[in-house]
Order: sequence, then C-alpha cells, then structure tokens
Amino acid sequence: MKKFDLGILDNADDDVIEKLPPYSSDEETRKRVLAMSEKKFDELMNEKKDEKNNKYSVSVSGVEKYRKPVWHRVLSTAAAVAVIAGGLGTAALLNNKSKIPPEDITASESEIENTTTEEQDITTTQITTTEQITTTQTLTETQSLTTDNTPLTDIVRCDQIKLPDDILNFIQAERTEDGIGCIVYNERRKLTYLHINEDMQTSEAFVLTSPSDQEQYYSSRRWFAIEEDGIWAIVKNENYKEIEPYLLCHYAKNGELISSIPANELQDYSLSDYRLGGDFESVGDVLYLTLYDGKVLQIDKETAKVSIVSDLYKEDDSYNKKYLFFDRDDKSILLREKIESAPDTHTIHEASVSEFDLESGSCGQTIYTTGDNWDSKNYFFVLKGFGEYRFFINTSSELIGIRDDGTTESLIDLDASDVDRNGAINDCLQPPYSTSDIMIVPADDTHFLGHILHSPDYKTAAYCLTRKHESEIG
Repeated sequence: MKKFDLGILDNADDDVIEKLPPYSSDEETRKRVLAMSEKKFDELMNEKKDEKNNKYSVSVSGVEKYRKPVWHRVLSTAAAVAVIAGGLGTAALLNNKSKIPPEDITASESEIENTTTEEQDITTTQITTTEQITTTQTLTETQSLTTDNTPLTDIVRCDQIKLPDDILNFIQAERTEDGIGCIVYNERRKLTYLHINEDMQTSEAFVLTSPSDQEQYYSSRRWFAIEEDGIWAIVKNENYKEIEPYLLCHYAKNGELISSIPANELQDYSLSDYRLGGDFESVGDVLYLTLYDGKVLQIDKETAKVSIVSDLYKEDDSYNKKYLFFDRDDKSILLREKIESAPDTHTIHEASVSEFDLESGSCGQTIYTTGDNWDSKNYFFVLKGFGEYRFFINTSSELIGIRDDGTTESLIDLDASDVDRNGAINDCLQPPYSTSDIMIVPADDTHFLGHILHSPDYKTAAYCLTRKHESEIG
C-alpha cells in the first residue's frame, strides 16, 4: 500500500482533506492520524494559555474568516458515537439491576393517597429566656381541596392549647388585634403578660417588670386594663404609711415598665371589693374604675388625677348588682343583674344590658334581656365586640353575639356541643376538680379561647374552641 506524508495535514485545508481515502485498513496510518490530531490540539491549547497568561500581549483587531477543516468533523463524530454507546450501555445495566416491580409502584401510590386523609399532628417548641417564654404549637392538618360553604353552627370542637410550662393561672383575658392578651401568674407568683396568637398555635409570656419598691406592694391588689399599645395597672401598696399608697403603671407588651406615677387620690376610695376582669377599662386618654358601691372613677393616664364621673345606683330599680362596660365603639353600656346570694355562691335570676349615659347616670334603651324562660345562671359577663358584633355575652355555657340592630346570634353552645360529641366536649373543658366557670374569649368569629381553673393544683388550662359547619354535624 502506498504511503504518503501526513505532514501535509499540518496546514491542510478542506481540499486536501477531501482527497484522503474515506477508510483505511492500515493500523499504522490510523495511529498516526490520531497522534497528529492530539498534537494539533495540544499546540492550540498551549497557544491560548500563553495568550491568557501574558497580559501585555499585542492586541489584535479585525475578523479573519475561519474555515474549520473537515477532518475535525470526522473525529468529532466518532467521539460522539463512542460517548452515546457508552451511555446506553450503562443505562441498560442500571435498569436491569434496579428495576421496580409493578406492585411496589402501586403500593407507593396507595401511600400517597393515604396522606390526603384528615389527620392532625402537634409539634411543640419552647424557647426559654430569663423573663420570656415562647411556646409554639404547630398544628399540621391536611386541608380539604374544597371550601366548606355551609353555615357555621354553635357546636364546637375542642383542642387544648400548649402554654408555657410555668403558667399557673389566669387573672383576665381580652381580645386584641393580633390574638388574645392575658394577665396571668407564673409558678414563681410573678405577674406575667401572656399573648396567644390569633391562630391559637403560638404563645409568648413576658414577666411584668415591677416598680423599684416591688416588695412593698401587695401583688394580688392590682387592676389591669389591656389595650393595643400596652397594659395599664393600678398597684396597691401593702404598707402605705411610708411610701405611696397606689401607683399607676404603664407596661409595654414585652413586660417592660414604661412609666410609674403615684395615684394617691385613690386612697380616698374603697378598692377592696373588685370584680376581676371587668371593672377597669381603658378608653382613649382615661381609665374607668368601678367601685363596689357603684361609683365610677375616671383616672387620667398622664397625671393619675382621679374624679367621680358617675353612679351606677343613682336610679332606684329592682336590680341589686350593676356593672359598667364599653362596647366595640367604646360606648358605655350597663349590665344589671337580679342575684340571690349565699355563702360562697350566688345565682343570677335575671340580667339585662342597656345603653348608659355616664354623665347623668341614667339608663337608655334595653339592648338585651334574658327573658322569662331563661334558666338561672351563676355567671353572666359582657365582652367588648368586634366586626359585626357590638358586644358578646358569656354565660359559661354559651357565647352570644349582639349586633348593632339588637339581633342576637348563638355563637357557642357548650351543652349542645356536649350532646354532639357524646360527652367529649365535657371531658375536654370540665375534667374532675374544676373550680370555676368556663371563660370564653373570641379570637375571631370562628375560633375562641376557652380557659378554666382546675384544682388541686389551681392551674389554668386553655383550649381552642372551633365552630363547626353544618356539613360537619353528623
């Protein structure tokens, strides 16, 4: 076979390459072609490397048309064929070793379908610092693909809320814009602000910073009003012969004491009898404190100046107990009750809520009354409203919403829920040794906080009450 000089390939163009025989059975020729190709590639790469490393190299401008030799295309095609063949072989080998039987695929699909069933997992995380405890309870619940558009009922389901471990008992609880604010005692008997998020899954506890003379003040003689910007408190001194008898304190919601000023004028009034959670209200720039004898005190937030603004018993009527409240729009309303007292208990036979004028001390139009068929209760409480509800009435077994036009709606009926759940709601909210009525505070028109004090440890348990839709009632 005639041999030719492969050196002509060094500067070969397409015309020369076309003259090469398409195939060669000469092994030596094939090796020399491969060696020459590798040499050309190495020289080209070395030239580019030198140009990159030499930053003072001569710059070249303009464009020179480059004709890629045909033999480059020949070698590239051969290399591509080799790579593809290797890849196909590897894929086939792996496919034979890891083939999944059809029944395994079916089982996997079944497991995926099972994850769409309704279930609830609870994960609790608690972060503790010196004076703050944050408890997060994550409720992972599979949601239905379709929205339940059936009306809400007054029947609820009950789920316990995980609170920080050292929370002992509640003093009062009120709705805020982003959840529910509570004044509580922790196990160290420290007064604490507890915030429960509106989703009922996260709670934070902040110990309230006491005045500098904290040891001189009797902790149980405090009145609290929770508002969006913080917490107002009246603190009574246990021994006021040496220092101020009362202080008006303003707290931030992280527990920090913003201000503390003397409220000496309060010593002229009897504050010994006080109904927790209803007689100390914040309205604008002033605070209202209702005394046991029906006198209503107005306290200026900046100066702590005290003045009498009303008398709840000015009008003589058949009601022997009266309480001042404020509605959603901070308008004054009066709760009047006919009660029968006995040692350690009392029974409410009748109750009504009316418009009330603070200045004149007179009642206006009756907004709500229990009526003749009302069963006697031992608890009746008014809560500030929101949204379409002007205010709420809590009787410990039901929560009623009162609208602007006076119409009512039963939002929660615990007795009906007890029947619906075959006793489960009763077991949830009233386990043995319960010592108080159920306090219900709305977070929104669907979710509510229910809290109750249990003995013998006298520790409050909190629950999320969720209204059911008609479609959920079996």
